[in-house]
Amino acid sequence: SSMGLQFSMESSTAVREGGNVRVERSTWSSGTSQSSTSNQRIMKSGEHVLMEQQTWSNAGGISKSSASSARSGPGGVSHLQSQVIDGRGQEKLLNERRIGDMARREEKIVDRRTGEEESYDESVGIADGRQESFDLDFQRRMAGGGRPA
Repeated sequence: SSMGLQFSMESSTAVREGGNVRVERSTWSSGTSQSSTSNQRIMKSGEHVLMEQQTWSNAGGISKSSASSARSGPGGVSHLQSQVIDGRGQEKLLNERRIGDMARREEKIVDRRTGEEESYDESVGIADGRQESFDLDFQRRMAGGGRPA
């Protein structure tokens, strides 16, 4: 019997530029029946933090890829976006915006083979009919750095 070959590699860098910090990390591994790659980046500037991650894997002939980003700012403002695509043709998209205890989460699931879509829009702590107002407040806070004018 033969032994399966295993290989893995990781690299990291951290850079400080004035008050800003950037960290990047990559990993890669491969074995007899599976392989994966991951890239991660974290950046901090003042009170704002951005984290991005991308992964790709193949196990038993089924591939999967994902990408996500998370941003946060002052005053409890955060934004999460992600996309996951599996080897069976299903794609999941997530977009979540949060201000303190209030959140709006939109999710879409698409079957790339049939074109069929399912969408969900969930609000937490936001009164009915106030979603658009929440979205505008969120955009203003994320762009301007915090509290409403």
